[in-house]
Amino acid sequence: MSSIHTDSPRGANAIRATELRTISFSALARDNTAAIAEVFEAGFQDGFFYLDLRDAETQPLLDSIEELYQLSETLFDSDQKELMKYDLDIIGPSKIDGYKPAGRNTGVASGKQDGFEIYLIPTNGLLSLDALYPLQCPGALHNKLSLITYVAEKAHHIGNVILAKLSSMLQPQLPIALQEHHRYGQPSTSALGLLKYPPTSRTEDHRLGQIAHTDVGSITVLFNRLGGLQVLEESGEWAFVEPKIGHAVINIGDSLRFLSGKALRSSLHRVVPHPTTEFRPRYSIAYFMRPEFDAEFEDEEGAHWTGIGWHTRKFAVFRATAEDQKKDSVLTGRKGYLGLWENVQDTEEKS
Repeated sequence: MSSIHTDSPRGANAIRATELRTISFSALARDNTAAIAEVFEAGFQDGFFYLDLRDAETQPLLDSIEELYQLSETLFDSDQKELMKYDLDIIGPSKIDGYKPAGRNTGVASGKQDGFEIYLIPTNGLLSLDALYPLQCPGALHNKLSLITYVAEKAHHIGNVILAKLSSMLQPQLPIALQEHHRYGQPSTSALGLLKYPPTSRTEDHRLGQIAHTDVGSITVLFNRLGGLQVLEESGEWAFVEPKIGHAVINIGDSLRFLSGKALRSSLHRVVPHPTTEFRPRYSIAYFMRPEFDAEFEDEEGAHWTGIGWHTRKFAVFRATAEDQKKDSVLTGRKGYLGLWENVQDTEEKS
């Protein structure tokens, strides 16, 4: 990854933006040799890349994402008391189903809590894979379950295409192809997430952004229209990942790094205020593709985990205090490092 500097919309200092590789999904699906090599290099070196979905076959997905943005606005405009009936901490043990209000997790700045709301819809629920915890959701989501299921299925397919190409480059050292740990229709912690960050001009003093972290799962397929996502570059500087129309942002998570024998990079990222979000809420749509419950792998320290075990371990850390988060490398992949953010001016001056 390299970075560039662009003018702030407020006419202030330059914004540091990273330059990610852009890979055509159409080319990847057609087994284009150059595209496969490019996705491997992106996974090996960066852990992040843009996926170009501007093609006739994937246009319906892009159209559906636009519908999900509208659905997100409707959902998060609902009475929070109603949303809290579907509290993420109450529905099931894995925290993959329901609503999380802002302020429940540790935040991106010292002494603050997180500043985002999220509603997660698990694939287990969409596909009726868990008899103990059937899908529960507000009416706004229930009325759009066909749309939600379509997006989840297509995003999972995108993830499995990527996994298949990565596997082809990593074999024969892989005992099992990566996509075989991510079969659609098998129990996992995979989920579709609708997220909302408030306008930064209205951010409550004690709630801000999303803490620096590596993702718990394998592949995140992210759609957003406003900036705020930052990735830590090799130089040690944080840089914004600016949205691109018709593209998803793909990032690799811990589980895929471990399943690949640590060949692939789980990239450290966070969400902080961006000049474009000063007076507008920021909505994101994310499909979190995660391995099946019983997938097995070894972490950075040689400990053995299952897919569900690592998920449970990682999510406990998001609720921990900063001091406890520093004690190991679970949150950020770096023991003792939290990647805290100070303020916009400080970030721009350093860049």
